[in-house]
Amino acid sequence: MSNAFPSRRFDAPNAASSPGFFRRYQLVLHRTADAALMAVVRTVRDLTRFAEAEAMARMWDAYHRGTAVVLTTHYERAEFLAERFAERGLKVTLEPA
Repeated sequence: MSNAFPSRRFDAPNAASSPGFFRRYQLVLHRTADAALMAVVRTVRDLTRFAEAEAMARMWDAYHRGTAVVLTTHYERAEFLAERFAERGLKVTLEPA
């Protein structure tokens, strides 16, 4: 029986050109001086559906280190989330994973 879904081998040497491969991107949250800390936690919770402890950990990473990787996902979802974070006044960037 044939499998209807393409195989996704991420360790393949030419994986970027194979069908079904999605390049992964990191959504990186940057420290924002004018944003209230709990507002950052609330935004991360609302947009990613993280629990409060996980959202707070991401906020503290961004606060102390300057940046924090919020999540790693495919480009379209990362771009959509970056726009949503920007609408709420938070600075995020996309980086290849």
